[in-house]
Amino acid sequence: MIRRTWLASLGLALLAAICALSVYGVAAWALSIAAPNMWFDANLRSRMANDVQHTASDLKSKHKSPTQIAQTIVARVTASGYTAAVIDDSG
Repeated sequence: MIRRTWLASLGLALLAAICALSVYGVAAWALSIAAPNMWFDANLRSRMANDVQHTASDLKSKHKSPTQIAQTIVARVTASGYTAAVIDDSG
């Protein structure tokens, strides 16, 4: 009786290990597909945010109005394929 219990327990443990490895394999495969796209998009957004900050500070140093700065920023972001809106302090 103890031998059957031991073998059944060993079999269940082996089955659980196989299932865990299968889940790990599928998760690793899915991440290998999704991660490059996430990293590319994050890098693109980071570069865009840096460009917006640089553009705003450059236009401020040239004494442009807030409206001109906002229009320039929206035009640059829209040209890269994203949608942008600038909200001022009054909402």
